[in-house]
Order: sequence, then C-alpha cells, then structure tokens
Amino acid sequence: MGCTHLPNCLNNGSILFIVNIAKSIIPEPTMRMKLARRAQIMKALAHPCRLLILEELLCHEERCVCELTKLTGTDISTVSRHLAVLRIAGIVADDKRGQQVFYRLRTPEVAQLVRAVQEMSSAVSRAHAAQLIQAC
Repeated sequence: MGCTHLPNCLNNGSILFIVNIAKSIIPEPTMRMKLARRAQIMKALAHPCRLLILEELLCHEERCVCELTKLTGTDISTVSRHLAVLRIAGIVADDKRGQQVFYRLRTPEVAQLVRAVQEMSSAVSRAHAAQLIQAC
C-alpha cells in the first residue's frame, strides 16, 4: 500500500525522485547519485517485514520464499514484493532452483549493516529506558 500523495516514481521504489530532489541541494552529479543510492538502500530497510527477512537471512545463510512466507505470516505475493525491493536495492541475491527461489544476503557488508541496525536499536532502547527511569 503506497502513499497516494507521493509521485509514482517514488511509490514504485525508483531512485529518480530522490535524484531530482538531490539536484536542487547537491550540485555535484556523482555525489547526487551516491546519495540517491544510499537513500534507496535505507528505504529498502525501512519496513519491519523486510528487517525480519534480513535477520532471518543473517541467522541462516539462505531461505526459500516459502520459508520466508511462513516466517512473516503474510501471503507469498507480499513476501515476493518485499524481496523484490531488497533485491533491487542490492541487499539480497536470489537463486532459482527448480520451482523454488532461494534468497541470501548479497555481501558480508549487508550482514554488518543488519547487525549495526540491531545494535543501534538496542542502544536506543536502553537510552530511552534510562530516560524513563530518570523521569520517575
């Protein structure tokens, strides 16, 4: 379910919208493309279901779509759309074997990124809990 007030190019996951915005604030074309690429990766990570899939792939080297469907508790078309976002962003790679498609993290750097997000989430949660305790 996309946002209806956003242009179609952004709803479809294209980085063109991000590049066009970047043109107005970042003068150098190479840097605009680098930042647009980074934004595309961050956007691909910005969904709980996709993070769950990535954490599963971090623990297990690869999983088939059917296993990821069971894990997420959603239908296969929803999981396939999430996997497509991750694949287009270069985060996961797929391997078709007969009727099944298996996914894995594309590079070790992706695993490092997922771990960093996990650690940051824990640190933020601890800091928030400490603030709540101090407020009492």
